[in-house]
Amino acid sequence: MSKFTRKIKKNIRKSMKNNKKGAIFFILISILLFFLLIINISDIFSSIITKQKSIFINDKIEISSQCVYAVSAYDFMTKEEAESSAIQVENNGGMGLVYKNGEYFVLASCYPTLIEAQEIKDNLLLLGYNAKILNIKIDSLSFDYNGENADFIKTIFNSFREIFLKLYEIDIDYDKDLLNKANINGRLAVIIMQNNDFIKKLDETKTSLSNEEKGILKQAYLDINEFLNNIILSNYEKLQLTSLIKKSMMEIVFIYQNVFSSF
Repeated sequence: MSKFTRKIKKNIRKSMKNNKKGAIFFILISILLFFLLIINISDIFSSIITKQKSIFINDKIEISSQCVYAVSAYDFMTKEEAESSAIQVENNGGMGLVYKNGEYFVLASCYPTLIEAQEIKDNLLLLGYNAKILNIKIDSLSFDYNGENADFIKTIFNSFREIFLKLYEIDIDYDKDLLNKANINGRLAVIIMQNNDFIKKLDETKTSLSNEEKGILKQAYLDINEFLNNIILSNYEKLQLTSLIKKSMMEIVFIYQNVFSSF
């Protein structure tokens, strides 16, 4: 057999071997594409029948950032000094909540706008307090969501801000002597009913949230209910009741921050 003939036979065998590998690869790719097609068709029909979104479609849940402007009456280097002064602030109708941000700040109140916070800061400075404004910010939130309840999830997050503003309005009206204890109890009861409704929907709603995340949201609303109920059940005098309302406003902000950090 000539050298030329042997070379031709060798090339033929190599070509047949490559063709066999190519055929196997083609068959595997065909099976994969067929499998994906079946899933996609099934998903489309399932979505039509159940009126649910396709598993291939994601919503983007975006919640804007929020700022709360807290006014401190004092600031200290040690926690003990701050806690001692917090009692005095609370007895004078202020929040009396110790907030650590490098130093220990004794918060007097908190406001949704910088203009209001600046006005109170100026008044406290005239009264001899070492007043400062703390910008407590909750960063924006954005994540993909492939469940069917994106709008409800957005409502849950936005409700924290709504609760803060409702408590703020109650506090302002009470400071102006426009509300008595019965009025406050009635308006707080509405917020508690709203929270209970969220807890019920969280229990009933099947979403893409993990059980851990769902538990955090539920616990947040249970915490809100607890300290709002404490205000309703309290028999405190006017100044102490005002302190409780202000403190509840700030506690909601902190719960809001903790919930955001879990996503």
